[in-house]
Amino acid sequence: MKSDVFALVWIVCVVIGIALIIWAIIMCLRKFSNWRIAKNSKKYFELNKETCEKSKKKGKVILESCAQYRDSIKYFNLNRIIRCSNSVVSNSSQNSTKYLLKYSDINNSVEDMERLEFISKFLTDYASFVEEMSRASDKIKKNLPLFYKIFSDKRKLSYLVCGLNYELANIKEPFLYFLYISPGGRSRNENKITIDISTIQTLVREVSKSVSKKGHSKHQRSIMTNDLREAIKKRDNYTCCKCGNSVYDEPNLLLEVDHIIPISKGGKTEASNLQTLCWRCNRLKSDKSN
Repeated sequence: MKSDVFALVWIVCVVIGIALIIWAIIMCLRKFSNWRIAKNSKKYFELNKETCEKSKKKGKVILESCAQYRDSIKYFNLNRIIRCSNSVVSNSSQNSTKYLLKYSDINNSVEDMERLEFISKFLTDYASFVEEMSRASDKIKKNLPLFYKIFSDKRKLSYLVCGLNYELANIKEPFLYFLYISPGGRSRNENKITIDISTIQTLVREVSKSVSKKGHSKHQRSIMTNDLREAIKKRDNYTCCKCGNSVYDEPNLLLEVDHIIPISKGGKTEASNLQTLCWRCNRLKSDKSN
């Protein structure tokens, strides 16, 4: 009887050992394939140039915004466990927006609304980036030799070829985790609110309701500094974006910096919404909008 048990244990150990060896060999082959693909990344990049350039461009945008995104999440205290009463957990599942606003550090201010809008844009851009990288991997795989097709890690293909850090694929959505555990530990209730695109957009709408139009206008006008005006004029080469007249053609030409989308209609004082206009074109635009 003992010999039978010993034989069975021995067989199980051998099977497990063989499985581990096979797994280790596959992992080595995968690493080798990934290494070879990375080494020949320029070749595969050129074979899928349009797709790879688009993916790489989006990746750089995400990379440049990552730190600000994480800082914004930390600023609002939106990634943590909240130990609370059973009733709070239950109520948070019924009205997640109310409890997010109550237990985070989000205030009803223009500044916080803009931070939330940034988070929303980042998450939207990130979702688009992940989809783009997946499509790029599918196209790249078609150009690989059979050996690499079998053993390479498809998830990493586009990152290897585009020269992007694979950590970009693992940006996790933060969450507020409401948790109740009874004193004796016998009962437990929990509610996890994921801070995804839909949740952030809902928060933006709620905060924006509390931000007055007057407050928005005051803030946007206060950040229009002389340095910003000069930077926009320099960017536009001291040329009117409407008529094309410039200080090079008319040395005494009065140039003004205009909001493309007026502040009164929700426009912001940021470079993408600012343009250089000569005084004539700016007055003409003002007359038409009145």
